[in-house]
Amino acid sequence: MHIPALLPDELLGGYLARLAHLNALTSGAAALDAMYDDPNRPRNGACTSPFELIARVVGADKAHLLRAHSLAPQALAVRPGRDPIRHGDPRALPLKRRWRDDVVAPAVWRCPKCVNEDIGFWGFAYARRSAQLPGIDWCTKHGVALQRATAPIGESAAAPVDLSPSESRYAEIMDAILDLSQSIPLTQASIRLRQRMQQLGLRTRRDSSGPTMSGLVLSVLSRRWLERHRPHVLNGGGSADLDNIHTSPLKPFAIQDYVLALTALYATADEALTDLLRPLDAAERARLDDLVRRRRGKQDAAACTDDQLAQDLHEAARQ
Repeated sequence: MHIPALLPDELLGGYLARLAHLNALTSGAAALDAMYDDPNRPRNGACTSPFELIARVVGADKAHLLRAHSLAPQALAVRPGRDPIRHGDPRALPLKRRWRDDVVAPAVWRCPKCVNEDIGFWGFAYARRSAQLPGIDWCTKHGVALQRATAPIGESAAAPVDLSPSESRYAEIMDAILDLSQSIPLTQASIRLRQRMQQLGLRTRRDSSGPTMSGLVLSVLSRRWLERHRPHVLNGGGSADLDNIHTSPLKPFAIQDYVLALTALYATADEALTDLLRPLDAAERARLDDLVRRRRGKQDAAACTDDQLAQDLHEAARQ
């Protein structure tokens, strides 16, 4: 089986499709099956997930493969618990075969200018992970609108995009968070969001008054962007999620809501990321541990499971 090199920013689904073409296979899924069946592949331990299999076959670090070549960090960005977990750690994601569909999924979007550059440099175009990020419908390198991967391509179709500062900030924050090598603890994310909301005078308790997070989002993000990417916020369906993002026990697969909140709360991406990534200090941890002890009746707060701790976040954020 011919195994080509994985290219910079190449989406795994696109890589498998390219591998299938080179080996006269019918699809990316067939290419993945051939990897599993290949008698010459590395056998140093069981390959329990497609990520682990591909990493061993191409000689890549699993954590780098997850972070730089897949969209799995959308589900990994914010995780329960008090401490960050490195991507690729078995605790960070149940890397089972149920992730197969995500691995083999083809690219949905592409940049026409990137396509032409790739053809000029490599002799062919390939699917880029950076063109698939949620809420970013333009190429961050060329500043032109992305096109459906199935649409006819042409340089004349590359339409420049007039971005607002908030849209650019959203893209910077999203790209930075998905490029992290480890998760952000849910406790940390919730507390940092609450602190910033309080600084800006936003409502953080049900019995309090003042502007809401959803109201701030509506005033900061353009209607065009919201209609395209988060229409539920415009019709009120997403207001509760945004208003309570600092108290929700867990919002799996909701990285867009966290990035949307950060975009509205901060004037720059650097400021937002600096605050979000600041670990809890000793006093904040002690306060959280005391809360857990009082709520759970435990002498040792560390004995609480991540799920139990996540359930206590709602009260922690209200106090």
